[in-house]
Amino acid sequence: MQSLEEILNVMELRLGVEIESAGLAAERASRAQVRAISAALDAIERAAASGKTAVDEDLAFIAPSPRRPATPSSRAFSSSSAGT
Repeated sequence: MQSLEEILNVMELRLGVEIESAGLAAERASRAQVRAISAALDAIERAAASGKTAVDEDLAFIAPSPRRPATPSSRAFSSSSAGT
């Protein structure tokens, strides 16, 4: 991607897909995944409350998420849009 317009177009597409993906993940998450996500959110809140940027905590939040690509189609989408 070379232009700001192209980047914004991909970000808008990802926003819609990721919102729907989060909803599906919430419906399909195991109890262990829900606990891991909850613990990661707590870590983000603690970091933010102490004035940190919470970047590391945010990355940890993404890691246990059931939203990670699980199908060939979603892996391909995730890979192709990861450049944003």
